[in-house]
Amino acid sequence: MPENPSQTLAFELADSAQHIWTEHTFIPHIFATNWKSAEPELRELYETHGPAVVLHFGIGNQKSALHIERRARNNASTDIDAIGCPGCGGPIQSDGPMEIQTRLALYPLLQEIRSRGINAQLSNSAGSYLCNFLYYNSLLKSRTQGRSPVVTFIHLPTSLCAENPANSPLKTVNHSTRLNWTDLINAGMILISHSLKKAR
Repeated sequence: MPENPSQTLAFELADSAQHIWTEHTFIPHIFATNWKSAEPELRELYETHGPAVVLHFGIGNQKSALHIERRARNNASTDIDAIGCPGCGGPIQSDGPMEIQTRLALYPLLQEIRSRGINAQLSNSAGSYLCNFLYYNSLLKSRTQGRSPVVTFIHLPTSLCAENPANSPLKTVNHSTRLNWTDLINAGMILISHSLKKAR
């Protein structure tokens, strides 16, 4: 998509979080929608920064709610990426586990997000496209770190993708979703708070 709300959200959250948790460094990164480059980019980020927390954001298939992904599965589709290349259509890692779950406690996170009136749900499937591909690789890499980072993936709803980018779509959300940009920032900050506490 020409303008991805998850990209804007990542940068705004990093900026907001840096002002609150000044003892930490928040580094936003945007992955190209590309099967070939995604894992090497991810590996380089892990090796360079040795993160304590890794939060992934993407656009999901759901129309309204935020989806907090419980797990990633060891399976990739053959869907074509942004440069016209297909996925492997099978296991992401031939000797990897069938699925890996986030170690973040998701029910307390969900309860706090919902207590702010934000439409959110837990999800058991991050799909089989690049979101799941990155999430699986990220969770797998977290197991090899000296101190396993907290890794989570949030899917934003499709209603955030307005048809006309010229009309500030990233700040305008269909009112029927009961989500606005402030809701997204608040949900993201709650996610960061829970993740940092778990990482300690």
